[in-house]
Amino acid sequence: MTGPTDLLLDVRDLRVRFRSTEGAVHAVQGVDVELRRGETLAVVGESGSGKSVSMLALLGLLPSALAEVTARRAALAGTGGEIDLMDARRVRDGHVRGRRIGYVAQDPSSSLNPTMTVGAQLAETVAHHLDLSRRDARRRAIELLERVGIPDPSTRVDSYPHELSGGMRQRVMIAIAISCGPELLIADEPTTALDVTVQAQIVDLVQDLRDDLGLSVVWITHDLGVVADLADRVAVMYGGRIVETAPVIAAFDRPLHPYTIGLLDSVPRLGRRRERLASIVGLPPELHGDLTSCAFAPRCRHAFDRCRHELPEVVAPATDRTLACWFDVEQGAPRHV
Repeated sequence: MTGPTDLLLDVRDLRVRFRSTEGAVHAVQGVDVELRRGETLAVVGESGSGKSVSMLALLGLLPSALAEVTARRAALAGTGGEIDLMDARRVRDGHVRGRRIGYVAQDPSSSLNPTMTVGAQLAETVAHHLDLSRRDARRRAIELLERVGIPDPSTRVDSYPHELSGGMRQRVMIAIAISCGPELLIADEPTTALDVTVQAQIVDLVQDLRDDLGLSVVWITHDLGVVADLADRVAVMYGGRIVETAPVIAAFDRPLHPYTIGLLDSVPRLGRRRERLASIVGLPPELHGDLTSCAFAPRCRHAFDRCRHELPEVVAPATDRTLACWFDVEQGAPRHV
């Protein structure tokens, strides 16, 4: 079991509501997250499940005019002392983003400034957080480019984003994210726009950085296949809730939630070329109110009456596992809770 001193990130009952002309959208509904030091947590789910919004809420990157963010607890521990991530001013003024938490966005093309060289963007970050001179900041930028595997870094430091490949731009984003020695790295679908070969290289790079720098990592993705060799634990999100958490091996070998099973069945595998890929029928839910029943019930072949009228409780069916489902897939019968 994990003791309190092992936790780097401790989040309880995180909720996010977006104001809209059609009423409030309840994008995140009571999410709990625990992340240990040196651990990689994969947060998986379809688009619209709330995984990216949850992490952006913790970083204070959601527009305050549209988003209402609350949590019973959202604490970042570590060497700099505990920070309440719901205290927006302290997160901003205390150099939490960039210094203690590094963030890698999904699309480097829209995240990097096309009018500045990659070296200038790196140097700007380290100069701001580490109070370095212009010369030292440039030297640090070259070191970082070399660290993330960009060839000829002393030349590439003066390149503009459009002069780099997609994989190299993502390496620059990772370099910016680790530039100030963060304790936590949040990677928001960083391999989505890359081909499979470059995807594997980026995964390997993040693994190396985690081990070398002692990072904790939250890896957000819709593809369970990407995280098989990367993550220690998996949190599966659907309809703004975490419906299952498990150690990564257990999640693959013994998934307990029908949605997790559906995600795994949709992953391409060698030897299945003549078979049609499985899919999850239906569409994700519209979240225009607090959930009062299982959000996955309309798409679930195991759903029964209770699923459609009562929100599943979160239970712990085994050590280091949580589950929110009224049906026991292993017994093939409703769960007695």
